[in-house]
Formats: sequence, structure tokens, C-alpha cells
Amino acid sequence: MILGQKTHRNIYLFSLFLLAIAIPTSVFLMSLSQFILYGNWIIEGGFKEKWLRLKSNKLVWIFVSIYFLHLLWLWPPQDYNYALNDLRVKLPMLLLPLFVASSKPIEKKVIKFIFITFTISVIFVSFITLYRWIFQDSLGIVDYRKVSPFISHIRYSLMMVFSIFILYHFSQIEKDNNKKFRIIYLLAMLYLILLIFILRVNTGIFVFLILSFIVFTYILIKSSSCIKWFLSLAIIIASVLFYNYSKKIWNSFIVGMKSVAPDSLVYTPNGNIYSFINDSKEVENGNKVWFYIQENELRKEWNKRSRIHYDDKDEKGNLVKFTLIRYLTSKGLTKDSLGCSQLSEEDIKAINNGIANVEYTKKWALYPYIYSFMWDYYSHRYLGYVNGSSFFQRIEYLRTARKIIKEHFWLGVGTGNVRRAFDKKYEEINSPLAPEFRLRAHNQFVTFLLTFGIFGFVWFLFAFFYPFLHNSKKSKFIAFIFFSIVIISFFNEDTLETQAGLTFVVFFYTLFTFAGETGDETKLPPP
Repeated sequence: MILGQKTHRNIYLFSLFLLAIAIPTSVFLMSLSQFILYGNWIIEGGFKEKWLRLKSNKLVWIFVSIYFLHLLWLWPPQDYNYALNDLRVKLPMLLLPLFVASSKPIEKKVIKFIFITFTISVIFVSFITLYRWIFQDSLGIVDYRKVSPFISHIRYSLMMVFSIFILYHFSQIEKDNNKKFRIIYLLAMLYLILLIFILRVNTGIFVFLILSFIVFTYILIKSSSCIKWFLSLAIIIASVLFYNYSKKIWNSFIVGMKSVAPDSLVYTPNGNIYSFINDSKEVENGNKVWFYIQENELRKEWNKRSRIHYDDKDEKGNLVKFTLIRYLTSKGLTKDSLGCSQLSEEDIKAINNGIANVEYTKKWALYPYIYSFMWDYYSHRYLGYVNGSSFFQRIEYLRTARKIIKEHFWLGVGTGNVRRAFDKKYEEINSPLAPEFRLRAHNQFVTFLLTFGIFGFVWFLFAFFYPFLHNSKKSKFIAFIFFSIVIISFFNEDTLETQAGLTFVVFFYTLFTFAGETGDETKLPPP
């Protein structure tokens, strides 16, 4: 021990606080905080005591076996860079639990401060994210998924959901003694809830709604009969209103789909003949996309008004002419010089940025959010579109993964071969996905199943679930919320395949399962 016991302890706790700050903000700080933690652990010494803690902690060895599973399944990989990067990304799964579990237990109040520190960091990032979302046009942000400044918008949305329920816990369950703090927690919680819907990150919204339903149901069961009736009635009314609103949007697709071209040819104001494609079922806001088109007029007028040529690609990589035609259709305008001349400068800018429907320019409205889901379903069912649809692309990923798993059911493809296996299978089955959309499974369970086969997958399930659930009776609300977020996200994302996602999961998993509490190293730190 070089610096003294107290100093080493403070450095250890500082590294944990820094990691809590880093997870939503900086990949570099994630690495730096862990280097500090590991370096301090080595310099501190006391290895005999640390080994005794590890030796007596069977749960931590079970969990870190997941990393050894990756090493054991390291068949001669076809892509060594992929394999080595995978092992590098997942290294915290090995080191963080071992170093924390072998250190002295952490006090309950310190655990609480770590939760609060993490939440403050999430809120700090939210201000930057909200700013980028509001001013994304002036900032040149074409893809709304890029408004998250530091990490993936999906990973960040999961952190937002976790922060929401942390704030709920300290404001409503384990109430802070200071009333002002409880009010601040509550206001911050409401702000994050509003923001997660404003940003329209489907994964985060989906996870939040599921957990809210579970918590709400629990509250409802525990409430008095009068409150039960009131809350039940509110839910029924809200559900009916939402159903009717969604049905109205869907009907616009159906009505538009059944519309037919006029019996006689229609001429533009300039005397040119419109073209009509009756067989097409493409619809925008109830209007047929391929009706009332006079492309020569449209091309000439558009090139007068836009910096991007009619036959070039917009900022999202789609042909401008298709984006333009869909946008005009969404506004109920004819696709000719007259229709194009009626577009505002804001409309022109939106089309250049790849926005194909005027409703998508309305950032604060509910309609475009529901409409986008309806469009994905409609375009897949009636038009056969797959590319560009988050949901139906995932179906194709899973279909492809299923074929890979069928061929490598027992032992999997091995660590480092996942990307190559997908690329090969996409070519074999002549996938309808465009090359830029041919990605991995986007499902952590499926990814591990095709990597390790059934034997390795079963072990993963045991090694991941057992340590946490073994202490489930000792973990309370926050632990339940965290684990639920992780498991739900596994069905929709490869959560453990990125540094931010894996560090988030492993860090809090470690705090709940291996950090202990002063005076009893076998206990979970109660939230």
C-alpha cells in the first residue's frame, strides 16, 4: 500500500463516480475511469485479502465465465479484427466484477450517490440532446438518431428510462428526508418522461411503457377501491381515444389505396398531360402517390428552387424526385410546376433533407409518430417494402439468424465469425435487404445463440440470470427496474455488443450483485 488506506479508498470510489458520469457522456472517460480503478487496485496491494473475497464469492465467478465463454468459443475466426474487438469491448465483463467484488464493500449511502450521479449525468446530456433536436436543421443533423451527441440514441434512451425510475424511487418509495429534493426528483422525472417521447426513440418508449404498466398495475392493486375505479376509468378512456385516433390515421391509407384515376385524361394548367399509375398502392396522407404527375414540369420547376438537382440524391441518400413526389402528395398538391411552386422554403429544405411527408416536419405532434408506425406496417403489407423500416428489418435479421442457427445449432459459429456468417447468409438467400441494411440480429439472445450454439447459450442464461436472481429477495425496486430494462432490451438490441451498452449493463449489474454493503459482503446494496 503506497498512498495509505484512506487515499486508495477515495480513489476507488472516485473511479466509480467517474464511471457513472462517463457511461452517458464519453467512451474515453469510460475507459479512463476503469484504468484508474484497476491501477489503484494493483497499487493498493492486499492481494491475499482480495483473493479470499473472490474465493468465497461463487457468484462472481459464475458471471465472469461469460467472458471465458467468448474465449473458449474463439474458433479460428475468419475476421481476426472483429474477434479481437469483440473481446476488447467485453473486457469489462471480466475485470469490473472481479475488481469490485474483491474490494471492500461499499456503503449504502455511496451506492445512492452513484445512482444520483449517473442520473445527473443523463440529465446533463439530455439538455444537449434537446438542443440538438430543436435546432437539428440549422445544425445540419439530417438523421434524428444523431441528436444523441455521445452514444447511440438507443443506448441513451435505456439510460433515460433507468434514470426516470431512479428518480421515482427516491421521490416516492425511499423518500428523501429533504422535501425540496423530492420535488426536484419529481420534476426531473417528468422532464425525462416528456423528453423520451419528444425524441421518439422506439426502444426507449417501448421499455418505459412496459415498466410503467407493471409499476402502475402494482400501485393499482395496492390502492383503495375509489382510486382503483378512478384510475381504471382513466385508462379505459385514454385507450379508447388512442384507438380511435389511430384508426382514423389507418383509414386514410385504406381510402387512398382504393382511389382510382379519373375516367378522362387530366391536363396541367400548362396544357401537359398528367400520368397516372392505377396499380400502385403507395399512399401519403390518404392521397395516391403516383397520381397527377407531370415529371417534365416538375423537374424544371424544382431545379429552379433547390440546390440539389431533381435527379440527384437527397441528404438521406434517396433520389430527390421520389422524396419530392411523396412530399407533394402528402400536402395534397399535384406533381407539376404549379404544385412545386406552392412549396415554401421550409418545404424545399425538408425535401432536400430527405423528409418525404409534411407531417414529419411537425416535431411536437403525436400524429407523425403514429403515422410512421402505420406507414411501416402499410408499406410492408401492401407494398412489400422492407428497407428503411426499423421493425420489419429486424424481422429479416431474425429470419436470417434462424437459418444460421439451424446450420450451427450445437456449437454456433464461434466468437469473431458473427458478422461474416450474416454477410454470407444474406447473399445465399438473396435477401431483400439493401447492403447498407444488412446488419446483425439486433437481439442479444439470438446473437449469443448463433455464436455459442445451444450448449454455450444455456450456460450464458445461467451465468447471467443466476447471480442476480440469487439475490433478488435482497434487491428492491431499482434493481428490479434495471434488470427488467436489460432483459427487455435484449429482445430488441445487441445491447452487449457495444462499449456503451455493455459498460452500462455490467457496471450496475456489478453494483447490485457484487459490490456488497458495509458489514455484510454477501448482501446486495439496497437501492
